[in-house]
Amino acid sequence: YKRLCGGRVGPAARTVEIAHTQCLVEVTNLIIPGWNDAEEDFRQLTDWLAGLDPKIPLHFSRYHPAYKLSASATPTETLRRAKTVAQEKLCYVYLGNLDEPGGEDTICPGCHKPVIERRGFSILANRVAQGRCRECGSSLPIVET
Repeated sequence: YKRLCGGRVGPAARTVEIAHTQCLVEVTNLIIPGWNDAEEDFRQLTDWLAGLDPKIPLHFSRYHPAYKLSASATPTETLRRAKTVAQEKLCYVYLGNLDEPGGEDTICPGCHKPVIERRGFSILANRVAQGRCRECGSSLPIVET
């Protein structure tokens, strides 16, 4: 974290911990090959977030080479592996910067069916009614507008 960002992970983590008590927080992790793409990296982040609240959304984003860093783009399989690991303990895990069917969908933690299907910035289907899954009735932390 320090070599890539020039900072320390502690203050960023503490900000998430504090903000989570006050508002909706979503965490995004840019996965860069050779830097933070090991299964242990995914488990460590997942364990920490699940310890705060398993309902905190986690986004794994695909890295693309640009500017000063020239590592190869994150392989699709690495993102899928990260999502699989995180879904063991977290309710809402998403893939970003990647055109992956289902990668951006919100899955109901009760019945495990998609409640919101997304593609890019478009919502293809919305199966939420009054903050509940239309399929099983599970309460969802989704605000409808």
